Parts: sequence; structure tokens; C-alpha cells
Amino acid sequence: MNLNSNDQQNLSVKAEKIFSDSRSVFFILSALALVVFWPALFGDFVGDDVLRVIEYENLLAGNLWDLLFYYTVDRPVVMLTIWLNYKMAGLQPFIYKLTNLLFHLLCAFTGFQLLQKLLKNISLKSTISFFAAAIFLVHPLNHHVVQSAVQRSVSLAGIFLLLSFIYFIKFYESRARSVFLFSLFLYLLAVLSKPVSVALPAVLLIYLLTVNARWTDIVKWVSPYLLFLVIPAWNYSGTALASADTVTEFKFENWRYFLIQTKVFFIYLYKYFYPFPMEFIHSIHNSADKIYSENFIPYLTVYVAIFVVLGVWFLRKRTLAASLLLMAYAVYLPQSSFYSILHVLFYHRVYLSVFFATAAICYFLINRHFFKTRIKVTFSLLSVGIVYFSVSTFTYFSQVKDYSDWLWYNVKANPGNLNYNVSTLFMLKRRGYPVELINKFADFLSEKNPEKEVLNARSIALYSAENAEARKVVLDTANYLSAEQTSNSFFHGAMLFLESEAGKFFQKDQAILSLNSLYFSRLNTTVFINDTALKSFARNNFENVLEIQTPPAGVSEEKLKFLKLRSRIVLFLYFKVDTGLNLQDALSELQTKYSQLPESKWLIERLSK
Repeated sequence: MNLNSNDQQNLSVKAEKIFSDSRSVFFILSALALVVFWPALFGDFVGDDVLRVIEYENLLAGNLWDLLFYYTVDRPVVMLTIWLNYKMAGLQPFIYKLTNLLFHLLCAFTGFQLLQKLLKNISLKSTISFFAAAIFLVHPLNHHVVQSAVQRSVSLAGIFLLLSFIYFIKFYESRARSVFLFSLFLYLLAVLSKPVSVALPAVLLIYLLTVNARWTDIVKWVSPYLLFLVIPAWNYSGTALASADTVTEFKFENWRYFLIQTKVFFIYLYKYFYPFPMEFIHSIHNSADKIYSENFIPYLTVYVAIFVVLGVWFLRKRTLAASLLLMAYAVYLPQSSFYSILHVLFYHRVYLSVFFATAAICYFLINRHFFKTRIKVTFSLLSVGIVYFSVSTFTYFSQVKDYSDWLWYNVKANPGNLNYNVSTLFMLKRRGYPVELINKFADFLSEKNPEKEVLNARSIALYSAENAEARKVVLDTANYLSAEQTSNSFFHGAMLFLESEAGKFFQKDQAILSLNSLYFSRLNTTVFINDTALKSFARNNFENVLEIQTPPAGVSEEKLKFLKLRSRIVLFLYFKVDTGLNLQDALSELQTKYSQLPESKWLIERLSK
């Protein structure tokens, strides 16, 4: 690097000396993490934690083997850590948040170590590595992995993926077979933490092309990693098949996904530099036709141009900056909407992308062209970036601690996503928050979504009203939703009615049958074990369903007989599982109890599978 003064050269030497000491870097990163994320440690469970930690306490308190290989079977490493946290502190959020912070810190430090390997022949390699790790550590797009217990899956996957990459580089340099096998083992742990790890073979390919490895060696060394892709492929193929009848959002053609992915890419790019508001999710319109119609060609053109230029740059020069950017895109792809995620952006989906993109930026600023003769300016600019992101993250966690605070922040940031927001009303009800707060949320959503005549949020909030007219609104909505069976918002909206006082006074038999149809459309063994809401309902209403006499409108007596039978069978299973009976034992008892009824035969066979 050409420096124009002794002072600047001395500054570079001092910085490199400090940041070349791994212990010093770990201490600095630890102090930075503790200061920035301190308010987060005293926050509540949020997001998926409600469903995957609080609602399934009985699983965490039970057999570890069942937890690892029955619930979230594709992420046993993550569930092992959640289980250990539960054994340590029950449902106290602090220990979960502290563990999350530790994993996030370790991932940032592992990234620092990886960059040391990748940049080994580059001047100021330790300085570049430190700034990249520090910005990655405090960047607001990564706040999910500390705030939400179950989102530690990405930081765990990140640790193992980056470690696997490190040991692959060591193998490339030494050709030691034991090192290669250890890299494979680390990759297996990454895959069992979160399927985003499937991107590692593409990252290794980019690395090997950068160092001009022979194609025969590339195929020989990368192929073993591809074998581990069978694990997420098996899991997600099963999920897709199970959802094929009810989840219509998965049925877009590939070109439509490409359009959606393009818009997602630009939103993430924007959010990298201006990550406000820091909501848990960020929805985009779920219609590819809508996206395409809104003057989309310029965006698509820029998107394609970016990667054409990047590809040409990499193929011609194979510089580290181009390699790091390609790696950022490689780890983005599995988590972008190119693979269907219902067109919702969760910021933790770009966790590793943030790392590789930040590394490319720091490398380019410090070692390439920008401020080439003004290293002090570069250091100051990157330091300002660390402060900017740190203050943003600290301020957010200082404001959002309680579950209702977190929910209100996210609803205000994204009121149009009824599918998610209405389900949060259900979670408020399940967690015992006052009706006044739920009505406040519902009024806000109704005001922001006046065109949603099918599922007006205000009508859902009326579950608490005791007058007949209000209950009639809720019941009509629930009946309509059970017939439509289209999304989670309908499902949770209908469940609000089931859980309500209104259901005890007004046409309860119709509600039971209608909403049982909702549940039946979603039947699978995961639901049987994990759906606390229905198990609670089954416990309270198992006998009531036997007394249903009045058919809902348009339902014949014969159809009513079938619906009653189905309701009995479904509620029977939930009730038995809720009272501690093994699922297979419940099915056996079901066969004994109902096998004499011809209509029940195919139901029992389906449930047994």
C-alpha cells in the first residue's frame, strides 16, 4: 500500500499489530457485544420462541431423543442447545439470550479467523478482518439471532460453516486427510443446525477457482460436501409434499420466483445501509404479477447487470473482492425467495451474507482503491460505521423488551401483513394479555387494512364481546374461514373464536364443526404433538362435540354425521395426547373404539400414517 506520510504508515503498523493478536481481538469484540446487546439480555421471548419454546415446554421437559428427532428434525443441534438452556433455567429468557449472544460473538470471531486465512498474503489483513468482524457483530440486520432464541440456528450454522471453510483451507494447504475429514464433520454439524449451510459447496467452489485449483481437484474435493445435501433435501421434500394440498403459495413458476427474489435482493441491499425500522419481518406483495406490473424492468435490468459485471470481474481477475461478493450471494440464495419463503423477508436469512458482503467492503476500502493514500480517512469511516450500527442496535433493544412492545413495534412497521399480524392477536390471547391491548392492536390493523372485508381484524377482536350481534360477526367470519382454508391468518383468526367466551354462548356446535374442518385440513403428526391450542380445546370440549345436533347451514344430516365422527376422532387424539398418552397408543385405542363405524376406517388409516 502506497502511503504518503510516515504518520499514516505508523498508524497502519500499529493497527495491524493490535489486530494480529487474536486474544486482543476477542476481548474487543466481547466488550463491544456486551455493550451493544446488553438491553437485549433482559428482553422477553419473541417471534417463533412463543411457538417453539413456550408452547412446547412439555417437549423440552421430556425425553431428549424425542425432542431431537421428532420436533424440528432437521435442526437437532439447535434443539439440543435449547434443551440445555431449559434444563438450566426453565423458561427464564435471560439464559437463552445470553447463549444467543455467545454464539453470535463466536461466529463473528470465527469469521475474523477465516478472513485471516483468506487474506494471508494481503497487507493489513488483520485490520481488514477486525473491521469486518466488528461491523458484522453489531449490524442491526443480525439482531434476530440475539433477540429470538430459536434464531440462534443461523449463528450456530454460521460458526460450523465458517469453521468447516477454515479447515478446508488448511487441507488445501497441507493435503492432510484428517483435516479434510474434520472439515466434513463440521459441515455436517452446520447442516444439522440450519439448512442455509447447503451453500458451503458453492463457497468452496468459488475459493478453489480464486486460487486456480485444477478442475479435477475441485470435483474430487467438493463432491463429498454435496452428499450432505441429502439431509435438508429429504426433509424439505417431505414438507413440500405434506403441504401440496393446502399451501397454494408454493405453486409459482420459477420465473415468478426470480422476479420476487430480485425485489427481495434490492430490499436487503437498502436495509444493509439503512436498516430502519428493525422489524422482525418485512413483507412484500405476494403476487409476482403485481411485482412485474409495477415498472419492474429497470430493477430486473440492474439486478442482472450487477451479476454479469461481477461474474466477468471474477472470471477475468479472480480478485478477493469479487470472490467475497460471490460468496455473499451464494449463501443468500438458499434463503432468498428463489426458494419459496412465502415472499416474506426475515432478516436472519441474510446472516452470513452480511458477513461476506462486509468483508468485501472492508477489503475494498482498505486494500484496494478508495482512500488509498489516506488510510486514516478509511479507518475513521469504518469506525463511524461501527458506531452507527452499534447505536442503532442498542437503541432498538432499549425500546423493545416486553413481548407486547416487540409486537407493537412490528405491527406498526408492517401493518399490511395480516397473515402474520392476526396470528399475533392469537398469541396475545394465549399469553394472557388484557383484552384492551388486543383491541388496540385490532383497531390499528382494521384502520390500516379497511379493504380486507374477509378478515377484518376488528371482527376478530370482538371475540370478547358478550352481545349477540358481536358474536354473530365472529362466528360468520370463522365459518367463512373454515371453508376457505387458505392461510395461517385464517387459522389463527378462527382459533381466536374457539378460545373465546363468545363460543360458550352462541352456536358453539357450528363453531366446533367448522373449525375442526380447519384443523383436519392440516393434520399431520407434528400437529398432534405440538398444537397446544387444540389440545387445550380438546380437553375442554371433548364431551361437548358428542352433543352436536344442529347442522350448520347447508350441511345435510348425513354430512353432519360424518363431521361429528371426524370431530370425535380428531378431538379424541388431541385429548389423549394432551393427557399423556403416547400417540401410537392413542391410535390403537382409536381403532378399538371406532373401528366398527365404516366411515372411520379411512380416517384411522390416514392418521396412522
